[in-house]
Amino acid sequence: RRRTDGVTTVGDMGTPIFSLPKEECWSEFEDVLLRMADSGALGVRVKTCVPLDLWAELADFVARRPETHHPGLRLFWGTVKEFYDGSLGSETALMTDPYLGSEGNVGLRIHEDREALASRIGAAKRAGLQVAMHAIGDLAVDETISLLSGLESGGGGGGGGGDRIEHAQHTSGLQALDRMASLGAHAVVNPLHIADDVGAMLEKLGEERAGVGRSYAFRSMVEAGVAVSFGSDWPLVAPLDPLASVVAATSGRKHVPPERLTRQEAIAAVTWRAAEALNVSDFVGRLDRGMRADFVVVDADLLDPGAEKPVVLKTFLDGECVYVQE
Repeated sequence: RRRTDGVTTVGDMGTPIFSLPKEECWSEFEDVLLRMADSGALGVRVKTCVPLDLWAELADFVARRPETHHPGLRLFWGTVKEFYDGSLGSETALMTDPYLGSEGNVGLRIHEDREALASRIGAAKRAGLQVAMHAIGDLAVDETISLLSGLESGGGGGGGGGDRIEHAQHTSGLQALDRMASLGAHAVVNPLHIADDVGAMLEKLGEERAGVGRSYAFRSMVEAGVAVSFGSDWPLVAPLDPLASVVAATSGRKHVPPERLTRQEAIAAVTWRAAEALNVSDFVGRLDRGMRADFVVVDADLLDPGAEKPVVLKTFLDGECVYVQE
C-alpha cells in the first residue's frame, strides 16, 4: 500500500529493547525480515536497525558476510538504535532549562551512566556499525553530539557514512548546529510532527525556545551545513508520506516560516539525503547510471513552490512499474 505514497525504501527502526526481550528483537531481523528477503517477499527496500544492546550480535552477523545487504538488495543492515531521552509531549525530552510551569523538570536522561553508554557505542562503531540516536530535547542533542564527537565514526555500508541523530527536534542554538555539521552526523527530522507540536512547544518551552534556530530548525541546519533528511515515526506518530513531508517543510510550514526549506532542499531530504542517512546511497536516492531505478511519476511539478501535495500516478522499483493509480 505504501507504493501509493511513492515509498520505495523505508528505514525500519526495529523494536526497542524495553518493549520486547532481547532475543525477540533479534528474531524480528533474522527470522522475519531476513527470511522475507530470502523468499522475495519484501515489496520495498528495508534498511533495518537493531537495539544498541544487540551490537555484538549484529557485528558478528556482519563479520560473517561480505556485504551489509541482502543479495536481492531489498534488505540492508548495519545500524544500531538507542534512545537518549523521551518526548516533548510527556515532558521527558531532556532540556537545558526546565519546562515552563514544571517546578524544575528538565526531562529524562535515559542513560545516567554515560561512560557505560559511550563504551557500548564505541564498541559498535569500532565494529563498523552506524549509530542512530533518538535525541529530542536541546540538552539531549548537545550531549549526543559530544558523545559521538569523541568516538570514531561508524560505517553501516552501502554509501553515505556518518551517524544519525533521530528527531534533533530542539537545539540549544547555532553553535550546536555548527558542532553537528562538523561531526558529519545526519539530522533525521520530522516535518509532519510540527503541526501537532506547535501548541505544546509554546506552552512548555515558550516563544524563544520554540523559535528560529531552536525548534524544528531546518533552515538553520542546512545553512550550518548539517545533512538533513526526513523521517516519519510511522506508524506511531505520523503517516509514511514523503510527499506530504516535502510540503510540510516548505510552503505548508506555518510555525516559524523562516525555518522553511526550499522545494529542492526538501526533495533532497526524501531522496538522496535520506539514502545517505540510511547508508544505501550506493544503490538508491538518485536517478543515475548504475542505480536501482526507483522513482515515481506524479501529477504536478513538486518544484513549484506553491504546489500542493501531488498525486502519485506510478511507482517504479528496480525499473519495474509496481503501482499505477486507478
